[in-house]
Amino acid sequence: MLWMESKTQLSIVQSNWRLYESKYLNYISKVKCYERI
Repeated sequence: MLWMESKTQLSIVQSNWRLYESKYLNYISKVKCYERI
């Protein structure tokens, strides 16, 4: 039971990390675009 809970927690953390990562990558690409101007 505890193992299943920790596995669920891990998947939540992974999905949050992917969301954060995509936002961060979008931010970086915007910054690079601004630097070109």
